[in-house]
Amino acid sequence: MDRSSSFSVLWHRKGLTLVLLILTLLGAAGAGAKLPWTYNASITEDLLNSKQSSATLGGGNPYLSFDSAMVDMANLLAIKVANDANTLALQQEGYTASFQAQVLAENPETEEPFIQISVKGRHKEVVARTLQGVSASLSALLAQAQAGVPARSRLSVQTIAEVSTPVPSLSAKIKPVAGLLAVGMVLTFLIPQGVEGSVTRRQRIRAEQEVTVTADDRQQMPDPQVEDDFLGERVSPMRQGGGVQSPSEYGVLGLDVLGLDQGRYS
Repeated sequence: MDRSSSFSVLWHRKGLTLVLLILTLLGAAGAGAKLPWTYNASITEDLLNSKQSSATLGGGNPYLSFDSAMVDMANLLAIKVANDANTLALQQEGYTASFQAQVLAENPETEEPFIQISVKGRHKEVVARTLQGVSASLSALLAQAQAGVPARSRLSVQTIAEVSTPVPSLSAKIKPVAGLLAVGMVLTFLIPQGVEGSVTRRQRIRAEQEVTVTADDRQQMPDPQVEDDFLGERVSPMRQGGGVQSPSEYGVLGLDVLGLDQGRYS
């Protein structure tokens, strides 16, 4: 489609285009006002080795004594805290916002036992409360997993990063509004094109019908000449007001007149 002709159609149908544009903007603004905000909060927990293992592996520094067993434990906790049974138990306790837990791999070669818990929801208070409830559930699950382990050999969990105050998610608000605006702009462009094309087709069909009717009328008009019965010639019909127009007709009438005259004078 020619771009210049497309914009000329929009200008020709500027009334319709303006109405569609206004409706699109009003719809996007209304959707932005009606759609609720989505709030996000997160916390990152770190598994620390026991004092005994830290003294052996990291010289007493728990942050230098990570091993693969701790990463396995972190993956186990992330799975258990987000499974259906634990999620249902949390919801029954009032922690109803949706959440997910995953192990972060800070170093692709040697994973570290960092567990990030992300919570999102429509209400700030519910999101903040759910974040604290899931964090407490993670600690409880770790304690259950080490129930038979001596205290000096147990892993511990520590919070290393936290966004406890829920923040609104701009992307969750903007994406649906932007999608609605895009659809409205496409319709604002396409509908005038369709209307213009439909009107043009109707006008062309109407013009073709008028031409066909005119041609049919011309074919049905009477022939301005008629065939003379006496000589088989085509002559013009008699004009209004009388008068013989056909020479043959005149000849016949003349013979009749002469015959009458001969009979009279014979």
